Amino acid sequence: MKFTRVLLSFLCTVGLASAGDKVTTKPQQLEGWVDLLEKDPQGDFGLKHWKMGNVAPNTFAFKKDKEGEEVLVCTGKPTGVIRTAQVYENCLIEFEWRHMEREGMRANAGFFVWSDALPSVAIPFSRSVEVQVCNFDNNTDWYTRHGDVFAIHGATMTPDPRFGIWARGQRSVPLDFRAKDTGEWNHYRILCVDGTIQLEVNGKVVSGGYHINPRKGHLMIESEGGEVHFRNMRVLELKSDPKGLDAKQVAAVLPAEVNLTPLYNGLDLDGWELSEGAKFRAADYRLIAAEGEISHALEAKEGKLMVDFFTATELPALPVKLEAKGMTGKVAKGGHRLEIDLKTGQWTLDGAAKDSVLKLENGKLVLSALGEKGYYANVFLVK
Repeated sequence: MKFTRVLLSFLCTVGLASAGDKVTTKPQQLEGWVDLLEKDPQGDFGLKHWKMGNVAPNTFAFKKDKEGEEVLVCTGKPTGVIRTAQVYENCLIEFEWRHMEREGMRANAGFFVWSDALPSVAIPFSRSVEVQVCNFDNNTDWYTRHGDVFAIHGATMTPDPRFGIWARGQRSVPLDFRAKDTGEWNHYRILCVDGTIQLEVNGKVVSGGYHINPRKGHLMIESEGGEVHFRNMRVLELKSDPKGLDAKQVAAVLPAEVNLTPLYNGLDLDGWELSEGAKFRAADYRLIAAEGEISHALEAKEGKLMVDFFTATELPALPVKLEAKGMTGKVAKGGHRLEIDLKTGQWTLDGAAKDSVLKLENGKLVLSALGEKGYYANVFLVK
């Protein structure tokens, strides 16, 4: 494995240890840290550095725990992510977390690095490298309940051979169990430099990888089923190669001023109107579309409308309509992404531009049934 001079010089400061060493870093008085949990009453979730994703408005919130300390609480519902406003390349991240689900100890969450801004098609997660923040029992042959590092949804990574490697994927697995009991605080320290990642759990390096692409992108906090608390979350930007990166090494990012407004919140059908006899239901990140039609008012005249959907069978026409004006042409089974420019009417399906123009006349988005196995997801206004 080849480390750059940036990584070598930094690790000479904090100390790189083998998997068997007891302590891998010493407290550092480094300048330039940014508090990622800095408050902003005008920001999404009351946060300055984070932007709304495919979750509900109350999925993340500051609350006081029983000791009177204010922490960021993630409900775990729905499954989804939020992104940093800023994009990062080389950086050091630290935070503390604790899971609160006690029954069965099966709570899950995650922290993504070098991520795309948008989730992948018809799923709640983004292309990135995930650092597992979970509370699973340590009794399986492919994950622990903490500390796994792995590439997801199109990202690539070579697992660090100093640690365990999952035989079925690009996953680095801790060799020993370091997570504390449910309700107790754990400390993560994540070093990300030139396509190399290294995770330290409660004072010991346990997992990592290299040859990662993309290696510049957003940071993400993942909500996935269980209540999890965060505190003392901060990031320190490190020097990057002045030569820059190739396009394939940079995630598909969004500027800080671009906002995502979910039309489907993953919890219920708030804001939607069902046609007579329609059978739609909220199922976490999936909006199940069994029968009939469902509609949502659209007041925006500019920006982009994004709708993902999955169909288990071929469709005779696109199931998304603007004021009952459908788009003709068969649609293959599988996951798809429709994007419509609300100002120009230009639209794409799975990234391919279409010749026709769709104009939003009376401000209504209509979704048609996809069958019991079909669903919609990631229904956004991007503006």
